[in-house]
Amino acid sequence: MKSKDKLSRLKEEIDMNMVPNVVQAGGSPEYCFGDLVDIGYAEKLSEGTGQYTREECWRYTGPNSINTNWNGIMKAGDQTDWIEKDYS
Repeated sequence: MKSKDKLSRLKEEIDMNMVPNVVQAGGSPEYCFGDLVDIGYAEKLSEGTGQYTREECWRYTGPNSINTNWNGIMKAGDQTDWIEKDYS
């Protein structure tokens, strides 16, 4: 279960335009895109590409901006690159 304090801090940092750093790895002690989904500031997009594979990416939908180590500064409507995931 994710810490309510962590999620509250993330929302506050975004709302105050502090441009927090967000990583892609879920379960990280740092902020991740799953945390953004939990506070309503991102959505995970997914498309089936085969029996056991999916293409996935994240779209930022929140106010102000965030910083990511692979896409740089993102604002509402920006999304990460599609990545193929294997669920076999």
